[in-house]
Amino acid sequence: MFKNPYSCYRPAQWAGRSTVRQESVAILPVNISESTDAYHFSFYVPGFSREEIQIREENGVLHVQTKPAESSNQEEMLRSEFVKKEMVRSIKFPRDARSDSVEAKLEGGILRISIKKDENLNKTVNIL
Repeated sequence: MFKNPYSCYRPAQWAGRSTVRQESVAILPVNISESTDAYHFSFYVPGFSREEIQIREENGVLHVQTKPAESSNQEEMLRSEFVKKEMVRSIKFPRDARSDSVEAKLEGGILRISIKKDENLNKTVNIL
């Protein structure tokens, strides 16, 4: 029906490109693995600094959130296609995870969080 989809009406064109902003919170991608003594979470956070990442634990839930800092070099940029937006992920701790042993490290755009397991909860019980 439309030969050129870019020439058809779009509501964003009426508001002006400088005033239209997409305010949305994305889900932070994560890989989860387990070793014999810990749980490992790898969050994909390319371009974020340590100051832009918040990690907290509340009632057995790990909350990881990114909030990009306001950039001061917007006037110098001719074109910007890199998008840094707020991302959030909440993960409930497994029953045998120790919330007092959370370790985090940021390397190459990957935030690695390790949570040690409680050895007392992992023991098997023999049936008599």
